[in-house]
Amino acid sequence: MGQQLQGFYREATELGGIPARTKLSIMTKISSIEASVLEDKPEVVASFAKAMEHIRKEFGKAPESSLNNPLPQSSSSTVQADNRKNLNLLSDFFAQRELYLRNADLLFYRVTELLSQMIHVERASVWLYNADHSAIVCRDLFTKSDAQHTAGAMLEAKMFPRYFATIRTERTLAANNAHIHPGTSEFSEPYLKPLGINSMLDVPIWVKGEMVGVLCHEHVGMPRNWTAEEEQLAYLMANVLATFMEFNQMS
Repeated sequence: MGQQLQGFYREATELGGIPARTKLSIMTKISSIEASVLEDKPEVVASFAKAMEHIRKEFGKAPESSLNNPLPQSSSSTVQADNRKNLNLLSDFFAQRELYLRNADLLFYRVTELLSQMIHVERASVWLYNADHSAIVCRDLFTKSDAQHTAGAMLEAKMFPRYFATIRTERTLAANNAHIHPGTSEFSEPYLKPLGINSMLDVPIWVKGEMVGVLCHEHVGMPRNWTAEEEQLAYLMANVLATFMEFNQMS
């Protein structure tokens, strides 16, 4: 999906780094995250091509691509490359005007897509409390492997009391092995095992001193150790959601 669109973003990065990528995002109204999951429809490709004409003029001729002959990366340079990638993704995200509009569903879409790429998880989701705080309801779940969004699942607090008690007391709940972590082990049989999930990284969403929901990251595959950087990214995006919800009086 989006091979040509992603190619435009690679070219913009080579031409002018973050400023060029951000301009491409603004001109096309499509972020690099969206470009990775959208089809290369002719009208969309044409829009990108037109935008790239302006970007080439502004930022100059593209240098010979280093992507065709990548140098072996040390662990340090790999981390630096990952950090650059995340910075680019965040720049694209914050350049989107929809972030500042009253469209919560679209924001949830973009946040889950963004986190699936930045934190490298199969499943990223936003859950908000129902009216009486007896359960959290999934407002958006993005699955990376099939680029699909779903919503509507519900988790009742009475069914998972330890989790709901724990998440309220943690800045981030990082369960490297979610089957044995005290805060997430209740999910093992009914939720984690059927979906192949072995690690969870959850962050509470607080608005005006009240917990209103959870930002959830679920890793499918062998258990993994969450890094401090991953926890910080998750915490940052939970605060973005909280700010949006407070501004739009969603709490």
